[in-house]
Amino acid sequence: MQMKWIQTSAKWVQDNFDYFSIAVLFYVIFAQVAGFSMKQSIALALLIAWCARELYRPKAFRFRPYDICVTPDWIPLLTDFQLLNKPEEWQAIKKSFENPSVYNQMLHYGIIYLTVVHQSENSLDSLIYLNAKRAFVTEIDLNGVIEPIKVVPKNNRTTEFVDTLKFAHSVEFFMKYGHDGYNLGLVVPDRWWNETKEKCPKPMKEVSDPMIGRVHLTLATIPYTEFVLYWSPTWQSGSSDRIMRRRAIRRKEQRKKFGWKDAGHPDLPELAINWPDSIAQKYFKVEHREI
Repeated sequence: MQMKWIQTSAKWVQDNFDYFSIAVLFYVIFAQVAGFSMKQSIALALLIAWCARELYRPKAFRFRPYDICVTPDWIPLLTDFQLLNKPEEWQAIKKSFENPSVYNQMLHYGIIYLTVVHQSENSLDSLIYLNAKRAFVTEIDLNGVIEPIKVVPKNNRTTEFVDTLKFAHSVEFFMKYGHDGYNLGLVVPDRWWNETKEKCPKPMKEVSDPMIGRVHLTLATIPYTEFVLYWSPTWQSGSSDRIMRRRAIRRKEQRKKFGWKDAGHPDLPELAINWPDSIAQKYFKVEHREI
């Protein structure tokens, strides 16, 4: 027991030797050069050494894996963008979600479900498990065909090359990395979109690809700051608490900027349910929690 205590003390002294040296140096300066009393010199030297330790000590953070579930609100989404006209059309789409083809596996039951196994603090380097495809990827760049929707422009003067493409008249849902977060939206034929866009809500962003006659419509962005709390300090102090508070404030600001609101959950403390964090906007609901 005594030997273990000696080893622990020796390791602590070794880890903090540089700060002891700083304390001794400043004690000499205060006592011999500045003419402070011994008590004042010791107090000031220890204060400076402690400040140096807090400023220059390596700040390690621990990542906690988490799940993300993205659930589109399909009926208003497809209706607003002129893709759904009759109730029976929705039943056919719903059935395709229940029995996904190889082209829309990412939309199993109409949702995207994935697990972030590891991720850098800036969210740019990640290892992600896609539950529907049972595969690991290093970035999110997902497209799924919304079957059986087909859209054909009135002025269907497409090029021969575009007409030969398998999905020339299909509608796709996408989720992919963006500058500020994960972008969610639709991919539609560009000629159809040009004819229809005046009847539809204005998307956040349009990116056209004339080579294949398609246009990406970004409808929402899940900011990367939404998941920043899954990186937590490994040390316990006032500074670690301040870091987490600042991150929580930043997350709240980004939610407001991109039009997300806290979806909340029933307050049922007697059930002791570990509810996920939930945010929602007009067309999407996102839930995530530590695993």
